[in-house]
Amino acid sequence: MEILASVVNGFMFIFMACGILYEALQRYQSPPAVNSEMVMGVAAIGLIANLIVIYYLKDPFQHTRTTLNLKSAFFHVLGDLIASVGVLIGGAIIWFTGWNIVDPLLATGISSLLFWGAWNVLSEVLQILLEGVPKGVSLSEVKKELQAIPAV
Repeated sequence: MEILASVVNGFMFIFMACGILYEALQRYQSPPAVNSEMVMGVAAIGLIANLIVIYYLKDPFQHTRTTLNLKSAFFHVLGDLIASVGVLIGGAIIWFTGWNIVDPLLATGISSLLFWGAWNVLSEVLQILLEGVPKGVSLSEVKKELQAIPAV
């Protein structure tokens, strides 16, 4: 079930990234007016929420047994955290300069971040489903060690 949930999560990343990228392309053609104060307020709330979640998730790579879903959740929240910081900076740029093109630029960056997250999750899932060699394991070393065993 963990692997299937990770597949769904990876495809949700792709779906969200495509939606955000589509909106960004529409906004490149005609940048809308942006209420920068509201954007920064929502981004600040998102930043605080993501910091709280990351605090409770901790670093999933410190544990001896890390589940794929924990890694996926960590990458998801980390992506949200980075996006919140980007949106705060973008909102400030729009507020001070009135340069509304920052909005679709940020959306493109956020969609790229989601595609990156999807790639991380789905590549690991495919590695498991296709019964690939685990990361950090050398087939030639395994072969050498097995051949060193008498009667093999």
